[in-house]
Amino acid sequence: MAHSPLDGRTTDEYTSKILELFKASEIDSISIDAGGTGYSPGDSINVIGDGTGASAEVATVDGGGGITGITITNSGSGYSYAEVTAPVNDVENDTPAELSATVTLDLLNDMVAFDEDDQQVDRLKQVFKTSMTTLALNENQATLVLAALIGLPS
Repeated sequence: MAHSPLDGRTTDEYTSKILELFKASEIDSISIDAGGTGYSPGDSINVIGDGTGASAEVATVDGGGGITGITITNSGSGYSYAEVTAPVNDVENDTPAELSATVTLDLLNDMVAFDEDDQQVDRLKQVFKTSMTTLALNENQATLVLAALIGLPS
């Protein structure tokens, strides 16, 4: 990586901070878009994404076994996206639930908080652009960095 100075810090420090934020991001919540049928409290929820360690389970169900509550048992780390599914117990008679996960990661605001200085916007533009070309980001991470870059004021 380049070592160009940015008011007392180096590009490496900023790009390291971006990687640190990605590594620390976790599953914040799981929404129930459709509860499905045939579930029981304690059934596992599958979490698939670019992070590790997240797990969840069915907490509560309605009379037909539709999911009404989910408990995140481990928020995991390193997620820029996650897909969640709840396997049905009886494939022929049950309806799968439709679930969605929210990841805790606000790259723009976290980087603004990391860099408190008068030249912040210009410096962060440089950092985000450098990150896009020097870090081994997956597609979702690159999209988040680009969105943060676009979100900076002109």
